[in-house]
Amino acid sequence: MRLVRPAREYLASYAAALERGWSPDNVRGIEAARDELQLIAADADAFLASMDDREAKGSPIALPDGSCGLRYRIVLTRTPPTEANRPPGRG
Repeated sequence: MRLVRPAREYLASYAAALERGWSPDNVRGIEAARDELQLIAADADAFLASMDDREAKGSPIALPDGSCGLRYRIVLTRTPPTEANRPPGRG
């Protein structure tokens, strides 16, 4: 496995995984996947920048109860989808 920073070269496979039903959020599930697809469609560069927000400059985070919380400094890394790490039953 190789962790990578979010980048344009991985965006198409990330979006394809979202479209197949993978979700980055185990609580909101498919709703979170749809939200990310909308963000990618609206401004792919801004979406990618939001995935590597080392200074926590992004907008507040929407919480499950509908309230908003402060963004913490975090770096999200994802493993690009491949045949080897695709969940069973996901073509």
